[in-house]
Amino acid sequence: MIRAIVGTGTLLDPNGKPAANLVVSLQLQTLKGGWDTVAQSRTTQAGSFKLSMDGNELKNLNVMPHFRLAGGRGEVLAENPLIEVSRTTLIVDFGKAVRGGQANPLIDRLAKSERESQTLKAEKDVLMQRFLDAKQTTVALEQNRDELAAQIAQKDVNLIDLQAQLEKTKAPQPGPLNDVATQEVSRLKLQLLSSEIALREHKAREDTLNTRFNGLTSERNNLKAELDELRGAEAAAPQIGTLATTIANSLRGMEAEGVELADARITLKGYLADGGNRFKPFDAAELSRVDSKAASEISFGVRPKSSASDSGGQAMPDVVGLTPASATRILRPLGRRVEVIEVPGKPVGAVITQNPAAGGNLPRETIIRLMVATGPQKES
Repeated sequence: MIRAIVGTGTLLDPNGKPAANLVVSLQLQTLKGGWDTVAQSRTTQAGSFKLSMDGNELKNLNVMPHFRLAGGRGEVLAENPLIEVSRTTLIVDFGKAVRGGQANPLIDRLAKSERESQTLKAEKDVLMQRFLDAKQTTVALEQNRDELAAQIAQKDVNLIDLQAQLEKTKAPQPGPLNDVATQEVSRLKLQLLSSEIALREHKAREDTLNTRFNGLTSERNNLKAELDELRGAEAAAPQIGTLATTIANSLRGMEAEGVELADARITLKGYLADGGNRFKPFDAAELSRVDSKAASEISFGVRPKSSASDSGGQAMPDVVGLTPASATRILRPLGRRVEVIEVPGKPVGAVITQNPAAGGNLPRETIIRLMVATGPQKES
């Protein structure tokens, strides 16, 4: 008989630091579907807590109870604890629970990737402006070069005409006019050379900026693809409530292929998404990038199916005296069709007869019929 129930764990704040001196409550789900607070305490300076209650609370329950951890204001801090049973004590271990939300290492990566994407976008905008400025400077230099080339060509023509005129003179006299024209052409050629050097430098700068810009664009596209992959993984993650059913269906599919499973325990490491409603298991690539110690973990027990007969049947449990909801909850894992038939009798609302009887074989095609009492038969 269970004499005591003890709830343990450590409460952390969203930054991973111990949450000290906070009220926490151990809650038990009743058969009516509500939640009752059965124990309350405060966390220590290290964030740990220990809650205890009298085990007599369980004596009237027919199934393993559902526990959860709640805060002082009623917010749910943790569900689905690890439950261990000793001779006289039931241990409800919540491990490390994060106050204000579930720990999620990939959500941190998602936020970091978004920040990096914003930084890259800002840097891209700066480079784009510098690229446009360099482009405008290059265009201006090219225009200046063309104008200088046109001036040099015109000066060359004028110089040739001047030399022709001097040659026609019978007694040519050296004068300053020829020297001035030659000096002007030389000056313009030096200016053109300087302009061409500046143009080459700006073109090299433009090519460097263009290469950097293309690299940032590629890096930004890679980050965007990673963000889309993370968001898609969260959207495709199965809901917590259907995860056990999904695994059970997979195991049944393995059994259909003739694979027999030994008694084992399946542990899935991953992260919670959608406010804790979905669980995304890690694949091998994700495990190599994420600290597995910070990951969320869900564990399932797997036992081989009992061979009650050569036909692969199972033994029928005894559900007489239970409500239809409790009986269906026990029978659902057997994978058989259950029919509820209302018949006169007492106690009202309880199963009074079952077919097959308790302990009988359950071949795969068996339909389980539960006769539920509706009270005394009305006289016509």
